[in-house]
Amino acid sequence: YFKWNLISTHSSIFDNLFGDQYHEITITDTNSCSFSDSIFLSEPDAITFSANVTSYNTFGVSCQGSDDGEIIFSNVVGGTPNFEFSIDNGSSYSTDSILNNTNGYSIPANSYNLIVRDANSCTTNVVTVVVDEPGPFVVDAVATLGVSCFGENDGAITVNYMQLDSVFYGLSMT
Repeated sequence: YFKWNLISTHSSIFDNLFGDQYHEITITDTNSCSFSDSIFLSEPDAITFSANVTSYNTFGVSCQGSDDGEIIFSNVVGGTPNFEFSIDNGSSYSTDSILNNTNGYSIPANSYNLIVRDANSCTTNVVTVVVDEPGPFVVDAVATLGVSCFGENDGAITVNYMQLDSVFYGLSMT
């Protein structure tokens, strides 16, 4: 409870009040007649949300050096709709809750500081997500046996590759 006593002011507006509590107001005129009332100011719940990074075989982008990551905001509760979403610590916002190359967001491997902002410009605390990438792999193809005669299919190629993560890379030949 906050108590306000008005005796000599001519203002009927009280601002900078906290919400989610009662405010008691007493108004007294020049004849010492008083009127009191208790007013509850509500406030929206704090904004909370979930965020996911789309997975490409457990990584946030498809290949090392790619910028095809995707960050999805979901389960936004509290605040006052409509919501806006930031992946750059509030420097810019989007009305899209799914941010990817399709809607103009280049998302390479990196750490992203996420914020949700509501219609009253209230914001959440920063939530950090990491978009990771697979390690590099190196391929070395060597002709190990030439074809013996025209039209034959007895040649061979040896492919050596090194992968630095647990993702399997398929081999194919055309």
